[in-house]
Amino acid sequence: MEPITELLGKINRLYINRQSPNGVYLSPLGEPDVQVLLPRNQVPAEADTGDVLEAFIYKDSEDRPVATLIVPPLTLGTTARLKVKEVTDIGAFLDWGLAKDLLLPFKEQTSRVHEGEEVLVALYLDKSSRLCGTMHVYDYLEADSPYHEEDHVTGFVYELTDSYGVFVAVDDKYSALIPHNELIRDFAVGEKIEARIKQVRDDGKLTLSMKEKVPLQMGI
Repeated sequence: MEPITELLGKINRLYINRQSPNGVYLSPLGEPDVQVLLPRNQVPAEADTGDVLEAFIYKDSEDRPVATLIVPPLTLGTTARLKVKEVTDIGAFLDWGLAKDLLLPFKEQTSRVHEGEEVLVALYLDKSSRLCGTMHVYDYLEADSPYHEEDHVTGFVYELTDSYGVFVAVDDKYSALIPHNELIRDFAVGEKIEARIKQVRDDGKLTLSMKEKVPLQMGI
């Protein structure tokens, strides 16, 4: 893997290696030959050669690595909800606050998305070292939620399956499932729900229920 590729999708501590009319070139400490442009309009007014900055690295519209001081809502391997800005013949483009929108390929969609919708995605590098989004977020969600059985939580439906049920991201980041026998109606990908935690599994993942617990009947 090329050194630049290792910086993509992450917030990196980089120093100003040299200046140019287009901006400044940033490098990892100890690696002066690895250089990424931070455009002139993002260079802090008082910045000077040798200063250390925290910059996010992605690729511009011409597929060149570029730095930004804007912190996007997600980094490599994390999840966030983003708005669909445009749908094209290669997939959807998501607004993540940067100059170049994030591609969500058709093959990475758990259901077809439409302009204006919010989708939960994870950030990954494809085989061409491009940053892309995926709605297949199961492997990116966390399993160390602070919740306990019988807590009520808010979640975001990200995938529907015939085999298991409805997959949900609690708080957009914790792994949860509503099994078929705990469903009371049909759901749609992208739907926000409230549910009860029926079980915290040994692996930390949550089993949810749309049914309230039936209280024990008092004997007479």
